[in-house]
Amino acid sequence: MREPVTPPLPRPPTVDGPPVGGTELLALLTRLLRRPRRGDRRLPVLWLVRAATGGDPGTLLRRFVGRGAGRRVPHAVLDLAARPDLVDVPAVLRELHRQLSLEAFGAARLRFRHHPLADWLMQQTLDVGVDAADSGRATLVRRLRDWRGRRPVEEPQVSGESGVGTALQVLLWLLRRAVPSAVFRIAVSGRVPGVGGHYRWFMRQQYLAPRQSVTFLGFAERLTAG
Repeated sequence: MREPVTPPLPRPPTVDGPPVGGTELLALLTRLLRRPRRGDRRLPVLWLVRAATGGDPGTLLRRFVGRGAGRRVPHAVLDLAARPDLVDVPAVLRELHRQLSLEAFGAARLRFRHHPLADWLMQQTLDVGVDAADSGRATLVRRLRDWRGRRPVEEPQVSGESGVGTALQVLLWLLRRAVPSAVFRIAVSGRVPGVGGHYRWFMRQQYLAPRQSVTFLGFAERLTAG
C-alpha cells in the first residue's frame, strides 16, 4: 500500500522573483495590451489583493509598464496614503489626468478631451429636493451654456505662425458664445448627427451607467456634487 503523494506547495516569492501570481498577471496584461486596430475592446478593472507575505505587486507592475527605452505603456502611480491633499474622487481624477497627460511615454501626449466637462460637472452644486428640480435643471442648462462659451484650460490650442491659428481661436470663441438656447438644446439632445458629439460620448460610456438617465442633462445632474 503506497502512501498518498502530497502535491508540492507553491514556492514563496523571492527577493528577485515575481510575487505569487505575478507571472499570470503579466500574461494577462500582455494580452490586454494587444488592442484591436479598429473599434475597441471592453477592458476589465483589475483589483489585486495580496497576503501579508505575498510580495508587492506594485514593483512588478511599475517594472512592466516602464520597461524599454522607447515607447512605454501610459500609466499613473498614485499612493493615496501619502497624498492627504486628495480628499475626494474629483481630486484623485485630476491627479491621474495630470500624470497620464505628461509627454513621458515615448509617444504623442494623451489628450482627454472630455475630462474637463466631467470635472466641471462634479464641482457644480444644485438645489436638492422635489420642488427645486426644475430650478436645478434650469441652473445647470445656464451654466452649461456659459461653460460651452469659453474654452477650457485643458483644451488644446490651435497654433499658427501667420496668425491664422489666433484668428481661428477667436472665430471658435465667437461661435460658442453665439449659440442660442434652441441650438444648444439640440446639441445636448444628441439626436442630430454632427452636432453634440461631446455629449453623445458620455451617453455611450458603459462604466458611467448613463442609460439610467433619459437625456444628457439628467445624467449631468447625477454627476454634480451631492
